[in-house]
Amino acid sequence: MLRESRIFEQERLEYQKNIDYAGIYPLGTFLPDEKHKLNQALVQMIPTSNTVLMYNTLRKNFGYVPFETNYFNDQTIYTLSGVSAKETVKRFYGVDAQITNMTGEFLDTAGIHMPHHTIQLVELTNDDKIFYYVLTGGKGSIEAKADELFNANKMLQEGLPFRIEQKGLAIDQMSIVELAIVMANDTFDKDWTINNPLHAHDLYAVMSDQVIDMVESTKWRPLKSFDNWTDAKRLGVVLRIKVL
Repeated sequence: MLRESRIFEQERLEYQKNIDYAGIYPLGTFLPDEKHKLNQALVQMIPTSNTVLMYNTLRKNFGYVPFETNYFNDQTIYTLSGVSAKETVKRFYGVDAQITNMTGEFLDTAGIHMPHHTIQLVELTNDDKIFYYVLTGGKGSIEAKADELFNANKMLQEGLPFRIEQKGLAIDQMSIVELAIVMANDTFDKDWTINNPLHAHDLYAVMSDQVIDMVESTKWRPLKSFDNWTDAKRLGVVLRIKVL
């Protein structure tokens, strides 16, 4: 049976105000158009072939125009920046790292216009033995992406990012760290396992209402400082992992 978490389903339904997909939440994977420009301020992202196929299948079923029609009219809504991720790694680990890859999970037609429905993962390194990852994303999108990778048998373990307990909603930091690692495996052709030496900082709330915010690294607030962590629209985690 496929795993389909529903804790933040109501949050995901906000997307239907943008385009009616009868409750379907189509996150698609986008990768850099030109990798040699990763360390520039803005990076144009392009959809994977599987993403285009998914979007077009949905659009055909609902009678919408092909994805390419909208995409080529305005590609800029699928743009990311790694500037803040570099500053975040410097803040948390004290190193000047270079961006080596990035990926974005965008909703069809929404792109950067719905920040807490977007996931960004940036990979950085200042040494070929140590990699740094900065993941930011909304609660609903993190829940949906974790289910997607779990159902594709790509997750390393079976933990849920969010779960219901007797005391209320609980968040599992290591499941979100694992999501970052598995996304790197899935999109950056890494081969990280649970045996690789790993260090991760506590979860943070990202107090910015933009996906591209050049000073976002100054807006990370410890999640444990919230009376109710669900008040945070976006979550952030920064970690490092070493090559064995």
